[in-house]
Amino acid sequence: MKVLIIGGTRYMGRIAVLRLLERGDRVTVFSRGNVRPEWWDRVDHITGDRKDRADFSGKLRGRAFDAVIDTQAFEKGDVESAAEVFRGNVGRYLMVSTGSVRCMWRTPRRTSSAH
Repeated sequence: MKVLIIGGTRYMGRIAVLRLLERGDRVTVFSRGNVRPEWWDRVDHITGDRKDRADFSGKLRGRAFDAVIDTQAFEKGDVESAAEVFRGNVGRYLMVSTGSVRCMWRTPRRTSSAH
């Protein structure tokens, strides 16, 4: 598969890249390019700024991928810009939510269990 990972150099994105490479997938990473992991030479990379809509769109519009894993969609506008850029060129889009992990909530969230 041809897979794009937005923000693939750290945390969950890094793990996803490693697993996809193990499977033999063709991986492209979109990131600021500040971090160069040990597998950097085994992936295609696009350096850009996710928060700059013109930069994001200009570098990704029209590119086709079987799947996109987005680890950097923290706000509604991030997902909207991704939907706009990838419409018709992506088989699947997966947004990895990290709001709870990054403590971005204004009020505490309640957890529950079926047990």
